[in-house]
Amino acid sequence: MLQSVPNIHRSFALNKQFNSSMLNQKSSMSIYQNKLYLTEHRLLAYLEQFKYVQDGDKVLEIGTGAGIFGEIVKRVAHYECIDIDSATNPHYVADISEWDQVSHLEGRFDSIFCCQVLEHMPYEMSKRALQNLLRLKAKIVVVSIPDNRKAIQLGFRFRRWHFEYIYSVPFTGHEVNLRTNEYHYWEIWRKNSRSIIDDFTSISTDYRLKKRYRFFHRFKQHFFVYKLCE
Repeated sequence: MLQSVPNIHRSFALNKQFNSSMLNQKSSMSIYQNKLYLTEHRLLAYLEQFKYVQDGDKVLEIGTGAGIFGEIVKRVAHYECIDIDSATNPHYVADISEWDQVSHLEGRFDSIFCCQVLEHMPYEMSKRALQNLLRLKAKIVVVSIPDNRKAIQLGFRFRRWHFEYIYSVPFTGHEVNLRTNEYHYWEIWRKNSRSIIDDFTSISTDYRLKKRYRFFHRFKQHFFVYKLCE
């Protein structure tokens, strides 16, 4: 059962352009209800996220999307979600870049998932949003952002053994902004890859970056897995 949605009167974002872009994008769930969006590789990415969920965990997802991940998690754990748009029926309506809108959730979750969300806000705002999520003190925080650099995939399977490796091709990729992409403010590409990876690696002293990788079956999805320092 959904909890009551907080009554938030203040702006969800720091600028009107961000507010308009997000609301236009999320106002219709039809963007998620088709096979062009729900590809095999995207579904595999949901399963990749799911491997970080433990039985009985209290899980918070940022951005409800198609709702697929939530439906899987509910089978084994307690699930709640945050979205900026009340039309998606989240447990909480909030702008994660504003600490006072999420601070009441501090210490309530074992794991937090923020996958393919941060690119929908300006870069500096996205860093502040991630810092706020890490301030909630979940044991593990899983983040993914788009990476449009080309990749070479190497892999093999033999019985129970398997090996998968992705090599990011240097000097590839293209700049993304709202002029070139209807929904994304930024993505990882050749000119910003090092700075973004450095920013996301050193985003908090309370967490260590346990793992960073491009997902083999959907290499445009770049994962950062943070573990709370003991």
